[in-house]
Amino acid sequence: MIKKILLEISGMHCDACVQIIKEELEEVKGIFHVEIDLNTNSGIVYADEVVYPDVILEAVDKAGYRAKITGITNIKDDEIPIKANLNQNFENSELKGCLVASDAVEDILKKERINANSRISLSLSGMHCTSCAAIIEKSLRKLPGIKTANVNFAAEKAIVLYDSKQINIEKIINTIKGAGYKAEVFNELDREFESRKREKEIADYRIRFLASLILSLPMLYFMLLDFFKWLPGGLLLPPYFGIISLILATPVQFVIGAGFYKGTWASLRMKTFNMDSLIAIGTSVAYFYSLANFLTYAASNNSVFGLMGGKIPELYFETSAFLITFVLLGKWLETKA
Repeated sequence: MIKKILLEISGMHCDACVQIIKEELEEVKGIFHVEIDLNTNSGIVYADEVVYPDVILEAVDKAGYRAKITGITNIKDDEIPIKANLNQNFENSELKGCLVASDAVEDILKKERINANSRISLSLSGMHCTSCAAIIEKSLRKLPGIKTANVNFAAEKAIVLYDSKQINIEKIINTIKGAGYKAEVFNELDREFESRKREKEIADYRIRFLASLILSLPMLYFMLLDFFKWLPGGLLLPPYFGIISLILATPVQFVIGAGFYKGTWASLRMKTFNMDSLIAIGTSVAYFYSLANFLTYAASNNSVFGLMGGKIPELYFETSAFLITFVLLGKWLETKA
């Protein structure tokens, strides 16, 4: 007996989400057919009675989404929907124009997938928004031999169907790296992979945030001295605000914040913009405007320090540094959550 299982799915945003869930479910042995409706956030799974509902929910969860079962009914073998073009993919005349038993359906669908394409699951890192996912998909789909490329931004995963005769895995990974992101093949049976990856990302964001914060805090103190001159250094430090801020803001902008420039360059190559572009442009304007004013002042007064005990005017190095610091704080907290 075959089970018709009704699902309510949350977390889908586009057709790529539908494709990712379908491909994940179709990999489960005993599942014959999957229908996903993005508009109603629902799905129908036709499976053998030996397939436990928890296995189906686990497959959806692995794809990066959440699902709950809303109903289960028993149907006959001949009630399983079969794709209209299924018969065209096989030369066996005994199968043409008919519906076959459940075991045969499973074998046919499995052979169809294997013969048509090779499938690879990739773990991605470096994405900041859905535009990043679109850039990766666009980069991959330009390659010869790529059948489909679906990227799940929330789960940081990609499922790629490709012709192994035209392209290999190394080329796929290098293309993603060329777009400004990282990718690696992972074993879907390795239950600890995601936790290890997440711990590494959390540690990386924490280190970058703390380094950026330490470099930015002196500039925060300079801002306080503008309002509270009775604080220590209120009369001595102003002439040195500019040169110290320049020294501290430069590594924040171009070393700690290098990832934003890489993301911006990758998006420009794809003739689009993403969140990295916004951050890079905003912080660069503040940094280079301040740098121009600093150099102009130094050239005009033959000094890199403020004259007459005052500070160099119109410098906003702390703005660029703190923007990057706050963004990194947000990414750190988001990754932990």
